[in-house]
Amino acid sequence: MLSFVLAGFALLDAAALWARDIVYVRPPGQKKDEVISGTIQEETPAGIKLKTDKGEVKNIPALHIRAVDYGAGVDAVGRVDYHSGDAKLERALLETTAKKKAEGLESALLAFRDLDANGQLRSIVSVHRYLQYRIAQTTALLAQEDLSRRDAALAALNDYKTAFADGWEIVPALQLLASIQEEKGDTEGASKTYAQLAGLPGIAPAMKLQGQLKGARLLLRARKFHEAEAKLKQVEAALPVDDPQRAFVEVYLIQ
Repeated sequence: MLSFVLAGFALLDAAALWARDIVYVRPPGQKKDEVISGTIQEETPAGIKLKTDKGEVKNIPALHIRAVDYGAGVDAVGRVDYHSGDAKLERALLETTAKKKAEGLESALLAFRDLDANGQLRSIVSVHRYLQYRIAQTTALLAQEDLSRRDAALAALNDYKTAFADGWEIVPALQLLASIQEEKGDTEGASKTYAQLAGLPGIAPAMKLQGQLKGARLLLRARKFHEAEAKLKQVEAALPVDDPQRAFVEVYLIQ
């Protein structure tokens, strides 16, 4: 995230871009962020729809989004303060020792909480939602370093999914929640979370199928064979006969 903070500064032409939204995008396999500026037109679980400075409309998938500078938020507190949490989070994730990483994550968490406590930022719906996601995400990252914090991470992510189910952040939030539930041994809870992920409106068919298959796999692990079979047959029935993804479902049904 420090990389996209620096990229954001490089984009600045005095105050010309301060009111614009900036999305930092990194599809799987890419090593650097693509920085796209313009005006956000819509945010949904599918991702962000943005009209660029050149007038093009881009639909950015949720899992390709690394961070977002909401122009109204940057205008409210300034670019340096707005980026304080993201910059600290990026630095923490680059640390090579567990102690320094945990310390960095604690610092980032505090920064995100301080930003969200700012009345100007909290009144901007998109910024408040984004900061709440960062708080839940950073809490979960801390739980990976200290298992005693796992319950706090689960609570934060569960609260987030209840309060903010309509933004792009719900997709990585649910993935993170399911991962922690699975690590804890809560296969039933993780299966339900994957089902919620698969049921999000507008997500890509491949992501929907992935969520359904992961949920079914966890039911199989929990030895709930009839439930798993029923879910898989529903998925199979919804797919066209010539859909290549049917092969994945059939493999699971054979199990």
